Amino acid sequence: VDHSAYDRVEGDPLIIWGLNDAGRSVEGQGTFKGVWLKAVSASHGTYKGKSLGEVTMFVFEVGGIRFAHLADLGTLLSPEQIAELGKVEVLFVPVGGVYTIDANQAVEVIKSLPSVRIVIPMHYFVEGLCPWPLAPVDDFLAAAGEHWTVRRLDASEVKLSKESLPGKTEVWVMRYQE
Repeated sequence: VDHSAYDRVEGDPLIIWGLNDAGRSVEGQGTFKGVWLKAVSASHGTYKGKSLGEVTMFVFEVGGIRFAHLADLGTLLSPEQIAELGKVEVLFVPVGGVYTIDANQAVEVIKSLPSVRIVIPMHYFVEGLCPWPLAPVDDFLAAAGEHWTVRRLDASEVKLSKESLPGKTEVWVMRYQE
């Protein structure tokens, strides 16, 4: 699995796989180690006319904040998926195109989730790290900057509380850390 870095997590993490052995999304919800989590199926989209299969988006709540990780989302969200995700406040969204939605589609996804306060772009080209022909994050920032405040953080992690969430949607670009 090309996106799993669970070996970098310290302690004894609980690993929840979003796809079954047949590559189909596993939907459902539950509470794991005190964190409520819901899995929502989505399309990975197509590449060169071929289906890339399914992905599983995860929505979870920590400290009263609802997060959503859209995985390798390859299409705009359906009304049913929007309802399943609920009132997301922190959104991790792919923006690099090719294998996922692109910058302009990411903007449309964000607009479809009006409760979002923090957007963290992911799955974009990073020099020396990314072997795929993805677009750089600046393409997304140009599109997003027409709608929201963009902040480049000199940090690879942040601490959030319900009270610290911005009043309006902001895009936060985190610093990459090896």
